[in-house]
Amino acid sequence: MDFKTAPHNWTRALLVLAPLAIAGARRSSTLLLAATAAATLFKTRKSALQQWRASGFDPVLLAGLAVLILWGCVSLLWSPLPARGLKQLAFDFATPLVCGLWLLSVPGSLATQKTICWFALSVAFAATLVALQLHFQFRIEAVFNAAEHHREAWRFNMVVVTYALLIPASLLILKRAPFAAGLSIVAIVGASILSQSATSKTALIAGVFAYALVLLLPRKLSLSLFGLALLGLLVLQPVQGQFIERSLQATIQTERLFQSAKERIVIWKATGAVAIDALPWGTGIGSSDAVSERPFAKTLPPDLWIGLRQTHAHNAFLNVLMELGLPGLIGMALIAFGLLRTLARLPHSLYAPSMALAAQVITVDLVSHGAWQAWWLTAIMLGILALKQYAPANDQSA
Repeated sequence: MDFKTAPHNWTRALLVLAPLAIAGARRSSTLLLAATAAATLFKTRKSALQQWRASGFDPVLLAGLAVLILWGCVSLLWSPLPARGLKQLAFDFATPLVCGLWLLSVPGSLATQKTICWFALSVAFAATLVALQLHFQFRIEAVFNAAEHHREAWRFNMVVVTYALLIPASLLILKRAPFAAGLSIVAIVGASILSQSATSKTALIAGVFAYALVLLLPRKLSLSLFGLALLGLLVLQPVQGQFIERSLQATIQTERLFQSAKERIVIWKATGAVAIDALPWGTGIGSSDAVSERPFAKTLPPDLWIGLRQTHAHNAFLNVLMELGLPGLIGMALIAFGLLRTLARLPHSLYAPSMALAAQVITVDLVSHGAWQAWWLTAIMLGILALKQYAPANDQSA
């Protein structure tokens, strides 16, 4: 790879190195993303503004992201944990977001068979390495970090979730590099099965289901269904806990759910109640650790109040709604609309894998992670970057 003349090669190097790095150090991906963005910015500094203007990002999507960042800054004024909020806003959210968008703005070129295979084989090797660590209950990370001398299998959860978001890219290159791409898919699925991460398994199912559905349905119909689902999910957020609980009670006995599922329902019910009470302005960014001390929270039944004693809502949409209120909801609606417009403009070869990735991200955001987590936003950016970098000929500008 010629890094001096082709800045996009830095991104391809990132996509080869990041899966390997997080197999040993699970929180290394954001640092690699930032370093790659800095390297490409330095190389293209003279044409940086022109490059950004030519990037073609949907302005509505960018406006939505800007609303979240700007209102997040404003909400620091009443956040009970402003230092935590500033850290989450600047490092956990803005850093991977800005770095990822910058790398996406770098003009690409047609990926060669060699670069495609390097990516797929790297993912396959890294996922296999994680699977071996899970099987033998050994963590490479503990060798380098004395504070991490743990062998709990859940330590790999964020790693296998990141790998799951690379499945759409593997599907994209399957026809051009069937052996390498096939190995990566098998390795990712194997690592997910061996892990304790229900989230990664859910992401895999969501991605495959969306990919198959898009192939079967007319494009306009699949996009319309996706848009309606997004709209419904945003409206449902404040009462998601109650809705899911009642739906489950009508079909199965909730006592038969595994413990983490029961805990999430309690968290969603409690967080939704606080989000409604905190409208229109929200509780303030970074406040999730302190919302249990709000006067309203103390009026909740004890079994619900305990659900607020978490670091986040285990639902990114609900997390934003509670902390940023109505402006946060507006920001999310703009992002959703901009995402739909972006998906609608994609060339045929990128549409199905991109919809699969979008379905994975939205599904995971709904059931597992908070909105301000650097590793998760980095994982999303890696999934998007892989689709852009390994797009077929004539689709690199998408």
